Amino acid sequence: MKQNIALGVTVLASILAAFALQPTPALFSLGSAGNAGALSAAPASGLPEGNSQDMAKKLMMPNPFTYNFVAGEALSDESGTGSVYQLVLTGDAESVLLKVSKALGVPGQIERPEYSTDEYPMLVVGAQDGMAKSAAISWSGTGNWWFNDPAAYPIPDCLEFSTAEDGTKYCIQYQNPKLESQPTKTQIIAEAIRVFSATGLLVRASEVVTNSNEWGSSAYASLQIDGQDSPIEWSLGWSTNGTLAYASGHSVKLVKKGEFKTISARDSVKRISDWRYSGSIAQALWSKYQPINMDLTPQLAVEPYIESSPDSSTDSSPDSSTDSSPSPLPLPSPSIVNVTINRAVSALVMIWDQGGNAWIVPGTILIGDQGWLTPVFTLEDGVIALPAPMENLPDVSPMLK
Repeated sequence: MKQNIALGVTVLASILAAFALQPTPALFSLGSAGNAGALSAAPASGLPEGNSQDMAKKLMMPNPFTYNFVAGEALSDESGTGSVYQLVLTGDAESVLLKVSKALGVPGQIERPEYSTDEYPMLVVGAQDGMAKSAAISWSGTGNWWFNDPAAYPIPDCLEFSTAEDGTKYCIQYQNPKLESQPTKTQIIAEAIRVFSATGLLVRASEVVTNSNEWGSSAYASLQIDGQDSPIEWSLGWSTNGTLAYASGHSVKLVKKGEFKTISARDSVKRISDWRYSGSIAQALWSKYQPINMDLTPQLAVEPYIESSPDSSTDSSPDSSTDSSPSPLPLPSPSIVNVTINRAVSALVMIWDQGGNAWIVPGTILIGDQGWLTPVFTLEDGVIALPAPMENLPDVSPMLK
């Protein structure tokens, strides 16, 4: 989807609360030896040690494709250096949340919800049941905060009802939302600058990205690092009736840890198949480099399942010992999909350590001949101590948005 639409659909308070209870699995932690030290490893995938591989295998669906990644001739073989930054919480949760609630007009007192923990503390102002305006903050990681107003979403008219077994009627088809009065681009940018500035991100009008379509309007801006967009972003969204429906941001500052050597774009292709090297990139980069209206799923021809009929000559009486039930078809062998990486774009990549702390490191977006985008970080091995690889896991698809 274009721009920020996914945010508008998913930023409901209840979902975000659940997300906060399941923080991103940590992979890295800066060692005390500074630039010469390695970043320490966390348990693979955040699962209990000892059982992590077995649990992960049970939770993952087999991939019907095996991907073979090949570096194209155009990729550079030059190595380099890049800066590493730690994202450190700034301020305190209460004062940040007060600024957020004031900027977004959420009345009420600060409370600690029942799902808050000492390890991952959370605070809320306003409704905790998702039925009215609320603002909340998770005081770990990047100090992520969010605002939600469920009343901003108009209830659509029902076009068709159905009746349940108990006689209850329910809607099975709703009318498509009608786009009503929306803020102008100038108004969107002005409101974004006001809210973002009040909550810790100072931006110019030229740095605010806007979007309007049949689902409403939105705006976002990235924390700039070395003149580049980063995955640390602030956002606003208006519903189809022009009411501000959601907002989100962070409360962090950058702490530079030094310069580290990086590998070449050609060598980084080898990292695509190892999930431990993946990271997050700025939303603007997805929008810029992801092909539009492209089918990114390889097609696999599978024979249709046809239930066989008992042969007319076979005894079908109850005493018959012949089992006429069809045998299940065996799973097809994975099809090999060759993906040539013919372009690499330097980018800032965000990764997480075992304590739930965020880091910004040098990386690259590897672009395949089928349009896939796969961000990986490019720090040399030895700078980051990775978790032990999981053996015999199903093949993993390239990262798609």
